[in-house]
Amino acid sequence: MDTLLSSFEFSYHHQTLRMRFISWNVRGTKKIQILQEIAFLKRTHKPQLLFLLETLVNRKNILQILPKLGFEDNDFVDPVDHSGGLAVLWDNGTIHASVLKKDLRAIHMLVYDTIKKCNSIISGVYAPAQLQDKDSFWEQLVQMHHVVDIPWCIVSDLNELANPSEKKGGKRYPLSKFNRLNRFLDTINGISIPVNGNHLEKPNT
Repeated sequence: MDTLLSSFEFSYHHQTLRMRFISWNVRGTKKIQILQEIAFLKRTHKPQLLFLLETLVNRKNILQILPKLGFEDNDFVDPVDHSGGLAVLWDNGTIHASVLKKDLRAIHMLVYDTIKKCNSIISGVYAPAQLQDKDSFWEQLVQMHHVVDIPWCIVSDLNELANPSEKKGGKRYPLSKFNRLNRFLDTINGISIPVNGNHLEKPNT
């Protein structure tokens, strides 16, 4: 189960904000077990936001699937040529969320913390793996940075590594392969937050 559970915490204007969200590369939302697995994730981890990557279904099917997943609100991006696709689901309670912007590979959410009375942006991203598509994708994120003046967290599959120690197995990459993400982080004055703990486990079926 290629799933990332994140607890997002940051200080902003002397306020400490905490958020809990899940990013899951589902590789197709038409699989029979999806409903059961999402119900398990919601019951066990109580995410405020859930991002689904590589939904791989057309508009007609995703409109039928998302309302069954147990969240108050949702939005999505269609796949292109049977590849990709994104969805986001959320409950309005301790947060109020709305879609700020979306494109083929990202959904940017404006999230208001009703307790701390602060806004932030949470972006669910599925970055391109193909070299010819990477520069334009990262340039779009840089342009967004120029208009963002509140805390911003990017979560999901960036298809990039910040340093060689993050690569597990396979052929060794030259150091130049790790430049793109680091350049982006330098440009936006951002940090890469390491994942702590284990991947979420799949419920028994």
